Amino acid sequence: MGESYRWLVDRLPERFPAYESLLALPDGGIWVKSHAWRAPGEELHLLDANGVWLRRLTLPRGAALLHIGPDWVLLSQRDELDVPTVALYELVESVR
Repeated sequence: MGESYRWLVDRLPERFPAYESLLALPDGGIWVKSHAWRAPGEELHLLDANGVWLRRLTLPRGAALLHIGPDWVLLSQRDELDVPTVALYELVESVR
């Protein structure tokens, strides 16, 4: 490694957390919120009761997670006039 990055490496911890929080679902599934250093914005991953990855959810900028289920999410957001709103979204497969 070059000396130009030594100042950065010296400031980094030896270990980084992989996730910030775990949100358990009644069916045994779990939403895992990725740690901010791993994903820009808020990113969550749904695992089933056996630990199998099912889907990823990336929250829009400025949205705050209020509640989440296996196929829906309740968010607090602000519109273009900075008025707070609450929105319920169904989670669907992405179309590519």
